[in-house]
Amino acid sequence: MSQSFKRWVTPLQEDEIEAKLIEDILSHSLIKKHEKAIECLEAIRTFQKRKRMEIGSIESFPGTFPRLRAKSVNRIDTLNRCINRLILRYNKLMNEFNK
Repeated sequence: MSQSFKRWVTPLQEDEIEAKLIEDILSHSLIKKHEKAIECLEAIRTFQKRKRMEIGSIESFPGTFPRLRAKSVNRIDTLNRCINRLILRYNKLMNEFNK
């Protein structure tokens, strides 16, 4: 740089920018955490669809097949537990983002 321009140009100081923040946003681990959170949401949606299908199958044969109904109720209970665990896992991931 020529001497005539040096008096108008001030060099960038390290404390003028938030370099750490930019590194955190673009870090590979943060991207992976977001991907895990999205996977949790997709899994919750999938389990909810399966639950709706199972409820629909119970409603189609209300009292005709008691053993099938018992199996479907058991599957719905299992799906509910899976959904609840995934919601807990998703909330845990979101709490990690807020720290």
